[in-house]
Amino acid sequence: MKNFEKVGNKEEQETVVSRFEDFRGRDLSEENFSNVSLDILQTIDFDTGTIWPEREKLPKNFNPEKLLEESKNPGLGIKELHEQGITGQGVVLN
Repeated sequence: MKNFEKVGNKEEQETVVSRFEDFRGRDLSEENFSNVSLDILQTIDFDTGTIWPEREKLPKNFNPEKLLEESKNPGLGIKELHEQGITGQGVVLN
């Protein structure tokens, strides 16, 4: 399993993209991630403050907005329980 991939940026220099890299709040608009695997990009940290390059500079199936929205789901059916009014409020541990 590879831990990083290199891509060329605007100045033809190589940029290293490591697994679990922190891109929160960064301006990446000049970068070209089109050759970085989804496997790598799905491990990085980013937020609504991250500025991504245009779609042509991203891998075909990488959609940062969709990935960010999907990651808000806590899993285990928690959203459905909350929709039923079950929140855990009032639970007391002895």
